[in-house]
Amino acid sequence: EVTWTHTSDLPEPWRWVTGGEFLMTNGMSFPKSAKEQADLVRHLAHAGVAGLGTGENMYCPRLTAAFTPTSDELGFPVLWIRYPLPFVAISRSGAEATLVDQSHRLARTVRIYDLIRRHTARGAAPAELLSALARELGCEIQVCDRATGNPWFPGTTPLDPTISRAVVALSGASKNLAGGAYGLSTGRERAGMLTP
Repeated sequence: EVTWTHTSDLPEPWRWVTGGEFLMTNGMSFPKSAKEQADLVRHLAHAGVAGLGTGENMYCPRLTAAFTPTSDELGFPVLWIRYPLPFVAISRSGAEATLVDQSHRLARTVRIYDLIRRHTARGAAPAELLSALARELGCEIQVCDRATGNPWFPGTTPLDPTISRAVVALSGASKNLAGGAYGLSTGRERAGMLTP
């Protein structure tokens, strides 16, 4: 299911997604080797990306013999976008098809801003705000020190040790943690997103 469309020519694009995206690329950072192309497909599929589209007559290197079998094995759709179809036309179609979902996200965003405003106005403890945000979003939320994985605010529950180690490992290994949301690979069913 495609929930959003997005263009990206960033290396490691799987670190910038939350799942459901159809990614479109001109191939400027697309890997050339068979192993790296197969790994790209695996990482995108593992991150929950809905599919990948590459622009014809752009900068994408030749797809290797490992690329197609890997995408077929994972059931990961790859589309060749014919020139001169603009990516924006695909994005517009995706946006129109997901209007109801977008309105739900907008309503949730308004609730989150209101929740933050109310908690801040009455001087609530950070742990209380995190707990309220977690209930609204239906997931665990932690604010932690990237270097240690320890909780930032007193009175908050420590991270699961596996997630804590993944935060520290990503912080030490990534070249750029200045912005965006990064998927944390924990090797288990639990997944995490790190937002610097």
